[in-house]
Amino acid sequence: MERRFVLKILFSIVIVGLTLRIGFLLINIDNFRLYGDAKNYILMSHQLVENGIYGYSADGKSGSPNAFVTPGYPLFLSVVYSIFRDPYTQITIVRILQAVIGSASALLAFLAVYRIFRRNDVALLTAFFVAFYPTYIESTVFILTEVTALATMLLYFYLATAGLQDNKGYLNVIAGLAFAIHILVRPALLPLFVIPFIYAYFKHYRTRRHELLIRFIQSALGFIVVMLPWWIRNYTVLDSIIITATGSGHPLLGGTYPFLTNIFWDASDEVMGSTALQIAYAKKRIINGFLTQPILYLKWYTAGKVYEMFSKPWLYDHMLFANPWRYIHLPFVNIFYVVFHGLFMSLGIIGVFLNSYVDKINRMIGVYLFLFLSLYLFFIPANRYAYQLMFFLMVEAAFLICNITGKLRRYLRQV
Repeated sequence: MERRFVLKILFSIVIVGLTLRIGFLLINIDNFRLYGDAKNYILMSHQLVENGIYGYSADGKSGSPNAFVTPGYPLFLSVVYSIFRDPYTQITIVRILQAVIGSASALLAFLAVYRIFRRNDVALLTAFFVAFYPTYIESTVFILTEVTALATMLLYFYLATAGLQDNKGYLNVIAGLAFAIHILVRPALLPLFVIPFIYAYFKHYRTRRHELLIRFIQSALGFIVVMLPWWIRNYTVLDSIIITATGSGHPLLGGTYPFLTNIFWDASDEVMGSTALQIAYAKKRIINGFLTQPILYLKWYTAGKVYEMFSKPWLYDHMLFANPWRYIHLPFVNIFYVVFHGLFMSLGIIGVFLNSYVDKINRMIGVYLFLFLSLYLFFIPANRYAYQLMFFLMVEAAFLICNITGKLRRYLRQV
């Protein structure tokens, strides 16, 4: 494709994606009802600006510092709140910013996928999917980490790929910075930091190990520079070495109840009030479950949790769109939810296997997706957690569609 033509299409995709996000915001412009994490994030940001206390609590303001959640998203909210002191204005500004960030994610998806495959068609189709996927559109209104997590993840993928391909040190450092920013928003990807370097070793650096080591050190330095203030704060304020956050106990324990039956029924008040006790009790339940009911727990920690995460798209038929919250879907969204989600699920899963068979890069993406998904399978399954994972299925669906249409065009030319 001609570069100017590609840029016009990409520009159109981003603008229409932004229009849809702003449209959904306008439909719900007067709805300021908050619950759960969204409400807690707002209260947390107020507490940080007004009292200088960084602490998350599920029961209002924490009143004391903690490291229950990483600071990326709360700091974003706090910056907005420090400028716009009215809470309703703050929420509106955050929603507008998230609409811009969400539409920019389509651009970042194009840049990352083009860098990976060097194919305009796959990159454009992926950008289209990101721009028009209803969950990605409607999530911009909610005061949650998903929108910024996806954008920072895509930014990292682009920079990491560019750094390893171009052999430019500053790009590797910036990639490390971007990875740290993403981890401060959503820490799940941290164990996968080394995966791109393992792939790069077998793909490009097998005879240049020292160069790859330098690239790794450069990225690690960028990562440490951003993370260091958080680590120092935790050590000095909390007298503890905390790499990311301490709030993993509750979802870890919740994930130990097969098919979410009688969740937390045997957890005492003492356990529910302590993250450390929740983690310890979760490990005990997992070990005991696999020893006494191995088939049930194997089904739950594989197919069961995957089904819970992917069977329905997040925000479709969700409590936020019923009383008492009464958010309003975009007019066409019910049809597109079913079509888009079904498309990504079917073509994406088929693409993971077929594309991996014929292409090494897709094989690496499939491995990355599997490892990323495996990290979430330890915790309570929620379709909200599939938000970032859906991007990988979009890439594989786009690659499969473009390959099939390309072969079909070549066949028709010969006929």
